[in-house]
Amino acid sequence: MQLRATASSGHDWRTCNYTLRQGGRCGLRNRGCKSFLFTYFQQECIKVKIKSDSTLQPEVSIICPGAQIDLPPLTEKDEDDILDFGLKKGIDMISVSWTRKASDIDYVRDLVGPRGAHIKIIAKIECKQGMENYHEILKVADGIIIARQYIGLELPSEKVFIA
Repeated sequence: MQLRATASSGHDWRTCNYTLRQGGRCGLRNRGCKSFLFTYFQQECIKVKIKSDSTLQPEVSIICPGAQIDLPPLTEKDEDDILDFGLKKGIDMISVSWTRKASDIDYVRDLVGPRGAHIKIIAKIECKQGMENYHEILKVADGIIIARQYIGLELPSEKVFIA
């Protein structure tokens, strides 16, 4: 099976620095998590082998346990929504999904600038990389959410419990 990047994708994974290896385990967030094995990257898609019966829905998210994925913390649309809508409407909080490092939070603080100095920035940690950088993230974030469902794809269940 091949998963294609589209113009409507939040991020263009073709420009990312993936550390996936052939045969690496991945998952789909597709109204529940489905498991598949990574096969290889091509120009416009990645090829995978599905390990369970499922019907893929539009807008699935790919979860790649252990992969160091070099993506910005926000999409262009996220940035536009914050600047063109959020700041004008006086938002008081932003949750940054898939926070992997403290610089993700710093990036959002820089984006909102002095006009958004009052905004609380919450780090949503959903991956092993975020857990490994927890203490640094805690120093710069105004709050933390731990999404155990996705961390459970990367860590043994006994470690998820204490996350």
